[in-house]
Amino acid sequence: MESGQLNTEIILTLQQLKGVGSKTIIGLVDDLYNVSTIDELCHKWETLPSKKLQAITIKDLREANSKAHRIMRLCEEEGIGIISYFDKQFPIMLRHCLGEKGKEEPAILLYYRGNLK
Repeated sequence: MESGQLNTEIILTLQQLKGVGSKTIIGLVDDLYNVSTIDELCHKWETLPSKKLQAITIKDLREANSKAHRIMRLCEEEGIGIISYFDKQFPIMLRHCLGEKGKEEPAILLYYRGNLK
């Protein structure tokens, strides 16, 4: 993962929030530059310009983070790895997936088992 990009924990946390999808998360990269912990996310969240996102409370973020930690723990227990859109090994082809309406809808996390290569 390149410096300044979102890590898996933060991406998983954001995915647990209602109305926040891959495109929104990718769009937040500049606003959330170097955010790598839930505390940093909560601090930075209050400065985001989006009114839609301002409706999400710090309590919502912390609950979403708790869910993200459960997902990561379960994946680890089951031998499932997670890579994000921002990881170097993320397939380039999947960064440019098109949705049903022909608009770009990239996958932001991939779950895998076994050797990633």
